[in-house]
Amino acid sequence: MKKILLIEDNLEVRENTAEILELSGYEVATAENGKIGVRLAQQSTPDLIICDIMMPELDGYETAPLLKQLSTEVYLPIIFITALGDQESLKRCLEVGGDDFLSKPFDKVILQAKINAHSRIRDLSIKTYEQNKQLDFYRLKTEREHQIVEHIFDRALEGNYQAPHLLDFH
Repeated sequence: MKKILLIEDNLEVRENTAEILELSGYEVATAENGKIGVRLAQQSTPDLIICDIMMPELDGYETAPLLKQLSTEVYLPIIFITALGDQESLKRCLEVGGDDFLSKPFDKVILQAKINAHSRIRDLSIKTYEQNKQLDFYRLKTEREHQIVEHIFDRALEGNYQAPHLLDFH
């Protein structure tokens, strides 16, 4: 089950959105401001974050970069929901670490579609990260094996071992 962190200061929007998400099968944690949202993200490691922009304590613009720092190895999508409609605000959402945005009031079908799209990207990011870890393991293992072989040959050459009767020159 995917875990979604919903950071929204408006109680009605927070409760309605959480209900929509839970009915869609998501595990939802909620926070009424960015400060609490960051703390919850540190504790629960969400798969996706939905964040309002205009909030007390830490607004969305301040919160997004802090959330992105929590997941440096794997893509952590942040979808902003906002009543702000000007292009400069929406542009800033993306500049501070947001990956997408929805204008309030939003359509739950569009929200679900955006969650699905970003979830696919996150799943691919996790898969890539795990494969890179495996590749690193095998690379290190191969390097270690090469070091062992080099050591064995070096020792053999140091001892000037000669065993022509063991070699077949045909």
